[in-house]
Amino acid sequence: MQKTGTVTFSNGEPSLDGTRLAICDDPSPFVAAGTFLRNLGITGGRIQVTGDTGTIGGVSVFCMTAAAKVAALASASPKPTDAPKAVVSAKRPASRDRTPSSKKTSAATKGGTKKAKHADKTGKSK
Repeated sequence: MQKTGTVTFSNGEPSLDGTRLAICDDPSPFVAAGTFLRNLGITGGRIQVTGDTGTIGGVSVFCMTAAAKVAALASASPKPTDAPKAVVSAKRPASRDRTPSSKKTSAATKGGTKKAKHADKTGKSK
């Protein structure tokens, strides 16, 4: 189960909206919960915790298994004011028609048997 709320500390022991937070399988469940949150950089503010409800010494608690700052969770999702970005396709645009008429053709493909003119070393045609 997940709960979201404001965490506060009293004598190093955390509570979420008035419900004490604990690491229930630890010999010092309230101290362990405070250490766990501080190691995550959580010293107050809005958080989301995962775990289950329980009791320790007749006190109602929330037995944590995970926790995160709510601000960190919110930054992972897009803001409602962000405009959608245009989709850019990686697909290449269609190529233009490339017909043989756009290329030079040799005399042999035109049906003729023209002799090509060749220049000698002096630059004169034969």
